[in-house]
Amino acid sequence: MPKRDNAYYERRLQKDYPETHADWKAGKFKSLTEARYSVGMGKPRTRLQVLINGWNKASLRCPPKTGQ
Repeated sequence: MPKRDNAYYERRLQKDYPETHADWKAGKFKSLTEARYSVGMGKPRTRLQVLINGWNKASLRCPPKTGQ
């Protein structure tokens, strides 16, 4: 599976949506992610997804205390 980092999405945006890529380079979008969302390449996370992700990360970092 190819790595899906900003470089991948920038290449794909440049290839598939050159107008939007030019707008992003010109500063019309705050971020590459915002430019991607404007053309339908992915969706922002919902509040529930953000909450679940944060909960899982906190649960892994703070193991329960035992013996007290």
